[in-house]
Amino acid sequence: MKVGYLGIGSLATDVIFEVSSDVIRTFTNMKMNKKVSYTTHKIHGHKAIPEMTGLDADTVTFEMLLSAYLGVNPQKELDKLETFMKEGTICDLVLGDKTYGTWVIQSIPYNIEYIYREGDITQAKCTVSLIEAVM
Repeated sequence: MKVGYLGIGSLATDVIFEVSSDVIRTFTNMKMNKKVSYTTHKIHGHKAIPEMTGLDADTVTFEMLLSAYLGVNPQKELDKLETFMKEGTICDLVLGDKTYGTWVIQSIPYNIEYIYREGDITQAKCTVSLIEAVM
């Protein structure tokens, strides 16, 4: 069952979040960060006064376990994420029926945990870092 995706709405290119008897491709530890910027005005003999200067772009991070043992081709999924990142693709983050905005991938650090004898990745863990695509 498809539970969401990160991408442009194309089954061929998106990273699909799904759970079924054949495939488990989900994420854990999603963190959303909303932030504003402040500057401080120093006043002689008094406490400094903070002034909000604007909104920063929101950020999201989440972890994914990409495992052949769970029906996923880890290299193919890492390649999709890397393509989105290198091309600066503006992606929707959709979970269930809700869209959580538009994002670009800022980084994808990953650990290769297991490989086949031929060198194919069997399992990898990655952290996907997104930054809000403000238009």
